[in-house]
Amino acid sequence: SLIGGGVKFATKNADDIPEITFYSDKTVNIFNKITSILYDKSLFWSWSATGKTNEVSQAMFENGQGLFCWNEFHAIPNLRNMDTDFGILPMPLYDEQQDRYYHVVNPHVAMMLTIPLSNPDIDKTGTVLQNMGAVSKNILTPAYYDISLKGKYARDDESIVSMDTIFNSLTYDLGYMNNWGGLADFTLQMVDKYQTDLSSSYDKISGKAQAALDKMVSQYASLQ
Repeated sequence: SLIGGGVKFATKNADDIPEITFYSDKTVNIFNKITSILYDKSLFWSWSATGKTNEVSQAMFENGQGLFCWNEFHAIPNLRNMDTDFGILPMPLYDEQQDRYYHVVNPHVAMMLTIPLSNPDIDKTGTVLQNMGAVSKNILTPAYYDISLKGKYARDDESIVSMDTIFNSLTYDLGYMNNWGGLADFTLQMVDKYQTDLSSSYDKISGKAQAALDKMVSQYASLQ
């Protein structure tokens, strides 16, 4: 939700090097606005803060115990048999002046592929993976997006428009993806504990985050 409001954990500078750009007055304002809702237990129930699982939250929504359920796209097929109609919405803008939507790829549930150093033929491996990626993009993605999401699971035209908005505004935030020194985790931990002092919490991890970023940049530079 912070990224949805336009917060960037990291941004590349003119030399194409990532820099931590998380903390600002805007970030504090967005965090305070979000937590004013999340910390009101008459409005919001948190599965992580209560030690439950995301599946419990989704089941509650399916049973009509919530007006909104914040989740990833992988949860949508499970709603197919839900009796009550539901719609899909993009992440809210921070204010009316925000010029576009932002939707982050969640590294906590995203899958990654790595190649071991012992690989005997990097060129062949790269070619195979590139071809597999092309087939996935040209066959699997349309089957999932157009046939399943839009054709089977969406229940109204507005949800289809929302899905296009979401997929057309995906962003990969390097700071959030790499989680340098706990940069991506500390706000989640704050919310689970209903903490409000973003400044002091950030001060505790900022040094570690910068050190981890510097180490990564140095390691990439050594490969050249």
